[in-house]
Amino acid sequence: DLPSRRSATMGLRYTQEGKSIDNFGGRYVLDAPATLIPGSSYSYSDSIEHSAWTPKFGAQIKLPRDAMAYVSATRGFKSGGLNLSSTQPGRGFEPEVAWSYEGGVKGELMNGRARVNAALFTMDYRNLQVQTPIGIGVFDIRNAAEATITGVELEGASRIGRGFQTGGHLTWLDATYDQYVAVALGGIVADVAGHKLNNAPEWAGRLWIQWSGQVATSDLLSVTLDATAQSTVFYTPFNDDIQRQLPYALVSARAEYGPAHRRWSINAYARNVTN
Repeated sequence: DLPSRRSATMGLRYTQEGKSIDNFGGRYVLDAPATLIPGSSYSYSDSIEHSAWTPKFGAQIKLPRDAMAYVSATRGFKSGGLNLSSTQPGRGFEPEVAWSYEGGVKGELMNGRARVNAALFTMDYRNLQVQTPIGIGVFDIRNAAEATITGVELEGASRIGRGFQTGGHLTWLDATYDQYVAVALGGIVADVAGHKLNNAPEWAGRLWIQWSGQVATSDLLSVTLDATAQSTVFYTPFNDDIQRQLPYALVSARAEYGPAHRRWSINAYARNVTN
């Protein structure tokens, strides 16, 4: 701890790893018995080795009313690998490396009855690992040159009287490829810089409300309604109109009943109740 209710954190990790593969196979006609297509067989060995330094820095300061402000910077490392679908060596993928920067505040409102967190973050990726279709139902992992994610997240929870609590979160993301020449089925090549990252909705959120109370003599009952929603996501870097998920929302419900000692309870739940 530092003076004036301030603290700092520093750390450093070193990672070194290697992977190897002995891969063989071929393409077959699915008769009875299966017949190897001439010239389609392959057999090879391959290996990769990578290392990385991943530091972490953070600082925080306590504010009035049990609030806190913080900043952090972290370098992350995601392992490289070898594609099992490859028919020849030398087609592995590099490690994904990202610097992540975040700042935010956490605090209480309404005399401690509500808790609110807010964060602003950005992540700068190098060699981003991207799932890439190379055939019908067959995917490889390849590296995009650069990508950036910037976002804002708000989260909160509150007691609203008579056994009721409510809360939720809302996230906005600007997640795009900065540099990436992608290859689609059939060998089609396209510059997808500026396109959205796979499975990265621009908006996503959750809202829940729960009632808890005592029934009978000492038994407890709680009922929860939970709603989640997200905007469109794309499944490939080409952001086409077919391989995507349009915006949707899901509503779920849950009830829990049991004695106050909590040694057992009965739960009932329903998912996607609005279909």
